Amino acid sequence: MTTAAKFDSKLKILNQYQYDAVTEQTELMWRCQKCGELIHRKEGLPEKCPACGAPQREFALVEED
Repeated sequence: MTTAAKFDSKLKILNQYQYDAVTEQTELMWRCQKCGELIHRKEGLPEKCPACGAPQREFALVEED
């Protein structure tokens, strides 16, 4: 799977969620895979990481407590 396909897959996953909390104790967040910066899903996927400047493709959708 190409990087672009993986990124598109992540965006599709994001669009499937109709609510903020996956469970009562976890939320979906975007995590920069370069520096670990977390951004709440509600804020949207940034064009680049505000902490390290990594491009959008470096973000992964994760569940956080």
